[in-house]
Amino acid sequence: MVKSKDIKIVFIIGNGFDLDLGWKTQFSQFASSSHWPSIPSFVSPMYETLNENRQKSLWFDLEQLLTDYANPKKHLTTISNAANDEKVFSQLSTSLISYLKEQQSLDIRMDSTAAKVLSAVLPVHRMAKIYSFNYTDLHLIAEKLGITYGFEYEHVHGSLNDDSAILGIPDSADVVTKYEFLYKTFNRHYTSHEILYDLLDADEVIIFGHSLGKVDYHYFQKFFQKQCQDDMERSQGKRITIFTYDELSRRAILKQLREMNQNRTDLLFNQNELNIFMTDGSDDDKISKFLSVFSKRTRRNYINDAISNVLTTC
Repeated sequence: MVKSKDIKIVFIIGNGFDLDLGWKTQFSQFASSSHWPSIPSFVSPMYETLNENRQKSLWFDLEQLLTDYANPKKHLTTISNAANDEKVFSQLSTSLISYLKEQQSLDIRMDSTAAKVLSAVLPVHRMAKIYSFNYTDLHLIAEKLGITYGFEYEHVHGSLNDDSAILGIPDSADVVTKYEFLYKTFNRHYTSHEILYDLLDADEVIIFGHSLGKVDYHYFQKFFQKQCQDDMERSQGKRITIFTYDELSRRAILKQLREMNQNRTDLLFNQNELNIFMTDGSDDDKISKFLSVFSKRTRRNYINDAISNVLTTC
C-alpha cells in the first residue's frame, strides 16, 4: 500500500458512481433481474424473507435485510436454519457477481458526471489514493473513457475480476449464533485498508456516490468527527466534495453527517470547504466550475511536485 504520508487527495467511489455511468447496480435491480436465484422457499427461511421483500418493495437493501434477518431481536432465526441459509447466501453472492459482470460489460455514459470526475482525478493519480467500494473494474471504466495509462486503486469490498466481491453485514450487527458467516470481516477475501489514515492525512477528499450509510459508517466517522472539532486550527481544514444524485439523497447524506458529528454539521461546513453537488442536473454549473478549478489547481501542484523531485535528486 502507498504510505498515508504521501497522500494528498483521497477519492472515494460508491455505488452511485456506477449508477451515474448508466449501469444498473442497485440491489433492487439485481433482485428484479433474471440472475436472482430461484430456490424453493422451504429450503431456506432467509431466502423466503428476501424473496418476499423483493416482490413487495421497490426499495430493496439486500445487506440491511440480511442484518435484520440474523438479528435475534428482529427475527425468529434459529441455529437449525443456519447451514441451509449459508448455502443460499453463497449462491446469492455468486449470482450477484454474475449480474454485475453483465452490467460492467455494457457501455457507459461518456458525458456523465462520474466520467468527468474520474477523468479529472486520474491525470494526477500519483497525488491521489483511490478507494472503490464497488465491485466493478475501474481500469475497465477508464479504458472505456479512452484512458490508457496505468494507475493504482483499491477495492474495499472485493472485485469482480477475481470473484472476490464481498456481500455481507457490518461487525456492529448482532446476529444469532452460527450466522457469523454474514459478517463481511469473516469473508476470506476481506483485507485491511488504510482509508481512515489516508482521509486524515489528505488535503482534499472527493466522495462520489457513497451514502456514508451504516454498513460503511466505521470508515468515515472518525474523519468527519475530527473535521468538526471546536478547537480545530484553520490549517487543519480540508476540501471535502461529495457527489450525490438528487435533493433526497443530499438530505440523507446531511442527516448521516449530522449523526456522525453530534448534530454539529455547521462546524463541518464552517471549518472546511465542504460542498455537496447533485448530479441530476441541478448543479451542473457548480460541477463544471469545480472540475475546472480542480484540474488547474491539481495539475499545477503535480507539476511543481515533479520539478521539486527532479531538483532533489540532482
